[in-house]
Amino acid sequence: MTTINIISNCTEKMTILRYLEDRNIHKVYTSPENNAASLARSWALRAKCSGFLVDEFREAVITGENLADSLRKFWENPETVYLGMEERREVQERFLDGIQMILEKDQDKEVMISTHPVAAACFLAYFDPSFSYEDLIARLRMGTWFIKVQFQGMECVDLEEIRCV
Repeated sequence: MTTINIISNCTEKMTILRYLEDRNIHKVYTSPENNAASLARSWALRAKCSGFLVDEFREAVITGENLADSLRKFWENPETVYLGMEERREVQERFLDGIQMILEKDQDKEVMISTHPVAAACFLAYFDPSFSYEDLIARLRMGTWFIKVQFQGMECVDLEEIRCV
């Protein structure tokens, strides 16, 4: 069984580090962007494990004069391309490509992914199509949150969201 701990909205660093202390993290994968990479670096040093930047875990590209409207369009129209933005389906596919790479390299291990809220929500929505725009907004307001996912081979057998408190 492979366990992947996805950490999103990496703002509560000490709480995250305490949560991860009870885990036997083999490797750390991270988006190359700011807070996510900083957290991953801290954990990899503390746990004396390898850390890797993985572009597939970067945040979704969402642009526009009104960011809230752009985010709603991005979420509610997953296969529509807007100027300067990624499609939600595209973000899901690249995130899942990163997951597949981990499953191939780290079978039967526990790993950590440090990423961003919209990218993590796209991953969740892949497994739960009812995950709505309102669910996304709730996660954005939530602060740091985890998704603990277990795979048997390439099949997801358990997925649990954990609020970091």
